[in-house]
Amino acid sequence: MSDPENNDSTRTFGKWVASVQERLSAYLIASIGHRADADDVLQEINLVLWRKRDDFEPGTSFWAWAQRVAFFQIMAFHKRRKRDRLVFDDDVLHLLATEATPLLDNETPGNRLQHCLDSLPARQRQVIEDHYYRHQSLKDLALSNDTTPAAIGQLLYRARLALHRCINQSSD
Repeated sequence: MSDPENNDSTRTFGKWVASVQERLSAYLIASIGHRADADDVLQEINLVLWRKRDDFEPGTSFWAWAQRVAFFQIMAFHKRRKRDRLVFDDDVLHLLATEATPLLDNETPGNRLQHCLDSLPARQRQVIEDHYYRHQSLKDLALSNDTTPAAIGQLLYRARLALHRCINQSSD
């Protein structure tokens, strides 16, 4: 027969995990860039959270604890992806994690990101979608847009800068 106290703590823990899913997802997308990869890492994080649930101290911030677990899973993900040529180094990941945290404490991050993506010029938005969500290389994007990879890189830089500014303005 199961222990009723254990069932209550399992249910409570499950509610805590569910309560941070959207924030974790936004944090992962900001840190990883590709939604499919972020979704895979989110599943890994959920497994780690359940395996380590006895390590969580009730009365402390569940979000802070889950975010710390996420940070280490992101690091592990990037170590697995080191052979890809367009990956962030550990310092950039730490900076992204630090910058993303205050943004995730207010309104729904997914809504804010979508709003900011929608505010981009159509060409920037399309190149971001093709590069980050459809995994097209700069070379392929340059060919399909009749331009150079350097020009696509500059367009992506400007789009990321505009997104960064928009997200920061939205969080004020």
